[in-house]
Amino acid sequence: WMGPAGAIAELLEVMAGVRRGDPLPMLLDTYLNWGSPHLAPTPRAYVDNDQLTYACLFVSQHVSDSCRAGGAGRQRPLGSRRCVTCPHDGRRRCMRAGGLVDCSDRSVWEEPPLGNRLGLDYGLHLFENLYHAGRHRLENGRIRHVGSGATPLAVHFNGPAKVIHEAQWGLPAWGSKQDQPKQLRDAICATLSPAERAAADVRFLTHATFLDPTFRRIPGGIGPLNASCTGVQAE
Repeated sequence: WMGPAGAIAELLEVMAGVRRGDPLPMLLDTYLNWGSPHLAPTPRAYVDNDQLTYACLFVSQHVSDSCRAGGAGRQRPLGSRRCVTCPHDGRRRCMRAGGLVDCSDRSVWEEPPLGNRLGLDYGLHLFENLYHAGRHRLENGRIRHVGSGATPLAVHFNGPAKVIHEAQWGLPAWGSKQDQPKQLRDAICATLSPAERAAADVRFLTHATFLDPTFRRIPGGIGPLNASCTGVQAE
């Protein structure tokens, strides 16, 4: 979070749905079971937020690229569609299963979103989000995506992936949220040589910063979030 410290409480109230009247059990149930059918509508805290705005920019760029490559004669795809109304311009983008985009509305793809083309990292060179991401393996201190062979520079255990281990990853399992960083860290460190583990420890200390609630730096990390390889034995 980057912004005035006084705005953090307001941010948390908004993201927690407090001001919209969403009950806490509903918020937690939706969060922990994201992607499963729900009878109740999705709480507004998960629908109207900056994360959706940011993600929708990338969806918009994908639609623009796909439709421009296919030309104006591309027809509306058959079958059911899933659509999203993007907050940045209020327009709907639609796709069907398999990722085929709906190009019937020229106004949503003739120009890139916000007038500037965004580069999309389809090859996972920079970043991968692990939620429902499929099988992976550990190689030389990195997480490799088996299907594509990509080794992104950063991975993100986003959404429910922060608290729910997916067996499909093929990664070391953990028993609770607190166990997750330690067990995965130990497995990654064990793929490194002693010299590489020592270098990784130095880089962690110089490149990772932990802040307390008043934005003061905490030296040495925070408990299970400390990603040092100290004490981990090589395989």
